[in-house]
Amino acid sequence: MQVGGLPPDNGPGGGANTQNQRVETAKDGGQSYAGVLKQKIAPYKRMDLTYIEPQLVDGKPLVEISYSVNVAGEERWKHTLIGYVLGLCPSFADMEGFVKSRWAELGVVRVHLMGKGLFLFQLESEDAKQGALEKGPCSFSRHPLILRSWTVGMTLEKPDVDNLPIWVQYPHLPIDLWTPEALSRISSQMGKPLFADRNTSE
Repeated sequence: MQVGGLPPDNGPGGGANTQNQRVETAKDGGQSYAGVLKQKIAPYKRMDLTYIEPQLVDGKPLVEISYSVNVAGEERWKHTLIGYVLGLCPSFADMEGFVKSRWAELGVVRVHLMGKGLFLFQLESEDAKQGALEKGPCSFSRHPLILRSWTVGMTLEKPDVDNLPIWVQYPHLPIDLWTPEALSRISSQMGKPLFADRNTSE
């Protein structure tokens, strides 16, 4: 059983042009290392933009974002986690390899580096996102990886950390105490409890 502790208060992609797609070969006729790497990099789907006539109000430009535009943005990012490593600034490649190994059973994870060590992790479903959060404390090179769910309007920056989220396990707790009140009373001895993991809740 696990109970969540108090949290903080708080893409890269690649691809060659079609006319240039080819497999590089080594001098002996075999495939080169660079060629192998290029084949493993999936081309990104380009986001084409269009010109929208600016609106002026009292001579000043006004940007209007409709509700439907907001909904489309929320739909795209609703299964996303924001994370950073406390005390480290990992490279994109290192972080991508780390989370794809740790969350392999959760499906496809798209990693985006936002700068200064802040990452976005796009998962395929709400279950996958919750599964990533419920895997317990996560360390990258012995430094804690701080994760939180993305919410609409959230500022993409590292918060000041006054406290860290932890999972507390009670391996020998009698099952008759697996109730919200009992777990709340026990867990409150260590801080402000938030929620139990899925196995305990169900």
